[in-house]
Amino acid sequence: MAQETQDADDKLWPPHIEQIFFDIMVDEQEKGNMKHGVFKAKAWLSIAKTLNEQTGKSFLPKQVKDKHNRLRQKQRKWGQLLKHTGLGWDETTQTVTASEEVWANVVVGDSKAAALRKKGCPNYEKLRQLFALNTATGSLQISSNMPAPDSDEERALEEELANEARRAQLGDDDCYNPNIEHIT
Repeated sequence: MAQETQDADDKLWPPHIEQIFFDIMVDEQEKGNMKHGVFKAKAWLSIAKTLNEQTGKSFLPKQVKDKHNRLRQKQRKWGQLLKHTGLGWDETTQTVTASEEVWANVVVGDSKAAALRKKGCPNYEKLRQLFALNTATGSLQISSNMPAPDSDEERALEEELANEARRAQLGDDDCYNPNIEHIT
């Protein structure tokens, strides 16, 4: 049954149409039309209209919204997979990378991960942009596709984190004000 649903989805949403859909959603998001990770009804109408104009198809807003929800589930599945220690992302092949030992450990904990091992995820970065709300930014970010920091880089990151914590405790205008009221 699940395979039938996937086949129907693949037929209705071939890669070139899915790519157009991604581009339209990212454009709407960048316009500020995706508040708190959700498109409003007006945005769905606009997305469906633009998609139909660009593809010559006749998608209904419900079909577009349903596809959006399936893509959100896809991002969650791949995001969960990539949280495992030792897994990385190869941007060129759009696949997960890891040693045999790491894969064996991941599959033991998550039997569905085996199906994703050789299967790529085109547009993963767009999925992340649209759906991954909790992404690290700034100088302390470490992406899953970056090499692990060496000990010198780790020390520098720890020092920067400690400095940030100190700055948060002491605001720029804070200063030492001793209590001198009791001194005569």
